[in-house]
Amino acid sequence: MARGLPKAFPGSAPLAIALAAAASLTLAACGSSPPPPPPQPVVSAPPPTVVIVPQTPPAPRQEVVPAAPAAGAAWEPGHWRWTGSEWEWESGHYVTSPRVGGQWVAGYWSQQGNGWVWVPGHWM
Repeated sequence: MARGLPKAFPGSAPLAIALAAAASLTLAACGSSPPPPPPQPVVSAPPPTVVIVPQTPPAPRQEVVPAAPAAGAAWEPGHWRWTGSEWEWESGHYVTSPRVGGQWVAGYWSQQGNGWVWVPGHWM
């Protein structure tokens, strides 16, 4: 006599086959989806290094301002930069706004206590 389901469960063979097929499809579907992407790291800029220069910066040089390369570009005037041992001139250049209607605030040297600190230009 062939082994199978007990006679007490007539018609249960098709049900068992259907349940087995559903289970294998469910398991197959579980293995086919890609893993979720790894979490993205949060990147933040390090705080700017504040350098207090013990000497007064030299007077700015006179520069010829060329025509703007594009609408919305703003002129960042040249300024003296402290190298750690001496002053070095950085020529002026144009900066482009990251958004329409931005207003450029030029960088400047600010006296703080017994020294000077460069405050970089930025968009408002």
